Amino acid sequence: MKWIFLLGLLVFTPAVTFYLRANRSKLPIALFLISFLPFIEARFNISASPIAWPDWQGIVKGATLSPVDALAIAVILTTSSIRSPLRLKLAFAAVVGAYVLSTAMSPAFTPPMFYGVQLARCFLVFFAVARACAYDRRCANALLAGMFAGLIIQGGVVITQYLGGAVQAPGWFGHQNSLGMVAHLIVYAAFAMFLGGHMRKLSGVAVVAGLIVAYGGGSRATIAFMLVGLGLTFLLSSMRQWTGRKARLAGMGFLAALVVLPAMYSAIERRPEEQRLSSVDLRERMNNAAMMMVSDHPLGVGANRYVVVVNMGGYSARANVEWTSSAAPVHNSYYLITAEMGWPGLFANVLFLLVAVTVALKVRKRAPPGFTADLACGVAVAITMFAIHSYWEWISLTYPSQIFLSMNVGLAAAAMQSLSRGATVSRPAAIRRAARLPVPRAAEAEA
Repeated sequence: MKWIFLLGLLVFTPAVTFYLRANRSKLPIALFLISFLPFIEARFNISASPIAWPDWQGIVKGATLSPVDALAIAVILTTSSIRSPLRLKLAFAAVVGAYVLSTAMSPAFTPPMFYGVQLARCFLVFFAVARACAYDRRCANALLAGMFAGLIIQGGVVITQYLGGAVQAPGWFGHQNSLGMVAHLIVYAAFAMFLGGHMRKLSGVAVVAGLIVAYGGGSRATIAFMLVGLGLTFLLSSMRQWTGRKARLAGMGFLAALVVLPAMYSAIERRPEEQRLSSVDLRERMNNAAMMMVSDHPLGVGANRYVVVVNMGGYSARANVEWTSSAAPVHNSYYLITAEMGWPGLFANVLFLLVAVTVALKVRKRAPPGFTADLACGVAVAITMFAIHSYWEWISLTYPSQIFLSMNVGLAAAAMQSLSRGATVSRPAAIRRAARLPVPRAAEAEA
């Protein structure tokens, strides 16, 4: 069955490419699907792997392909290339270089190859988002709409799971921390849009859905960082442009906080105190095991190989990690990256996150008040909260987290490209001719 599915993807990709080339005004639909389909994939597993190791203990269990990849390729083949910021290109190159080096040092090739396929899929989505959104702001709107719609659905799913007795509701992502990480990469853009008066109904409901996800999941880190992130988004947006709408929302937000904060605290308290303390102690021991591995393998053991090496090498036993937790990676993405891809991998991944944040902040500073500046605020906070939360979670290296991170970075790169041309995000002549629409004024593009 999987081969029929993969054959269908081979046919689907050129078919969509030809269709988009003949109907470029339909690009926003493709962008909506790119951001919405990861939610559907999480629930219905509409993907297949030509090579799959379902029992593998690493994060990535196969060379997986899905309709999102086909759509991304079609969008790339339909649109023109853009000039991404040089520092972003160098950061990308550093990540790839660290991956290649660690793979060359690894005694096994297939598990690192699985991670490499995931990395390539994320690059495809980044390029597709950056190229499409740089030329047509409707694509950015559509991408955001897909994200918001998916998060809203997850809010509804979490409510049903919570009312059904789940102590920590995972939504469609299998674990509450995975859903929480995805929510970080969506809810701040939604809040920034709501503050700026863009997509008001959809963005407002998405913010509420993000809070529901945090409450229903009951994760301490998700709850704490989401509240901090929402506050930081409001601060950045207000510093960029203060309006009467934001003043009213500030007053309403203060009143809402009187209800939200106690509710969020009660969500944390749903887990017994003994269980929470045990979790902290376990994380510390897993960190110790990871550092032992790094000491022996400074260039890494190879991506996607941590769990096997930490157990076969005796590191878990030496760090007194219980056997019941030996199948899980270290609960810290930076320790995990360092163990698998060495110190070069840690440097490259931290550099990439820092560069992505600086690109978004530069867009926020240079863009005139309006859609682009507001979106840049949300993207900057999303990547920042993602980076901070990753210190307490390995889940940030999974496909759902990485794919939504790629979309955020793509949005930042697209906005930077548009500003470097001295204009806001607008349409190229080819798309205008296809859609038979007049050339938009700069002011209209920012409205």
